[in-house]
Amino acid sequence: MTRIQNKIRSTQIVRGPKAQKGSQTVQHALQRIENSAYLASMGDSSALIDVDTLKELANHTNFDAVRYVDRDGNNLSSDGQVCQIQDRSYLKRDVWGKWP
Repeated sequence: MTRIQNKIRSTQIVRGPKAQKGSQTVQHALQRIENSAYLASMGDSSALIDVDTLKELANHTNFDAVRYVDRDGNNLSSDGQVCQIQDRSYLKRDVWGKWP
């Protein structure tokens, strides 16, 4: 546990509900910083996106799950699911610019 996380925990115990609300805000900010730092440490690995990369990303951040969809409609999930979504209207519209 980091020094900041220890400080947050002690604030929650000592100060009550208002401090807990404030410390939750700080905790969420800390999580966003940690997520951003991890993503930045991955560098430009866009050519290396696969299920293992997504699992690693989910394990090292506070995201519950991570999904990646490429331009061809290949949908990869951090839980190992792989499916095709090239027939979805939102993909056709938003990625390929095809309107119904």
